Amino acid sequence: MEILGAVVPERFGPNGGFARPVNAQVFSGIPALGEDYRHELAHVLLMPIIRDGTSSLLASEGVPTWFGGTAGRDFQDSVRHLASLLRAQPTLDLHAIVYDRSVSSEVRNAAGAVLAQMVHESGGVDAVREYLRTPGHAIPDALERLLQRSWDAIAANWRRRVDEIAAT
Repeated sequence: MEILGAVVPERFGPNGGFARPVNAQVFSGIPALGEDYRHELAHVLLMPIIRDGTSSLLASEGVPTWFGGTAGRDFQDSVRHLASLLRAQPTLDLHAIVYDRSVSSEVRNAAGAVLAQMVHESGGVDAVREYLRTPGHAIPDALERLLQRSWDAIAANWRRRVDEIAAT
């Protein structure tokens, strides 16, 4: 990142890339991705939708992961990695991912991406826009409304979807 001239006091992402959507800038320290850093490009494209900053991390990182992967993995590989982590850590479930701030970003991002896909399948682009505009504290209620299911049913369906996507 120093070579790029982007030295910042905190690390953005596990692989050294980040976006500054207000300036339409994407920085990538990942030679394998270079300018094709789709996750960060998605942040720039989504900025007009979440300009007010109320979006939850689950959605604001999940939708770009759905569009372009995360941590050097595409969407499918991100979900495969998530599935392997869920198998290794049986107590890690959607409730923990939504409410526990110590959950890693690669887990949260992939979990949010699967939810983005579920929301899109249920309500299309308008539903994804609403998901993106939902603050973190309101995510369960918004998902219940968008997916027309109880929180427990959403969590169970989400877990099944992770396994389905991982198997492809």
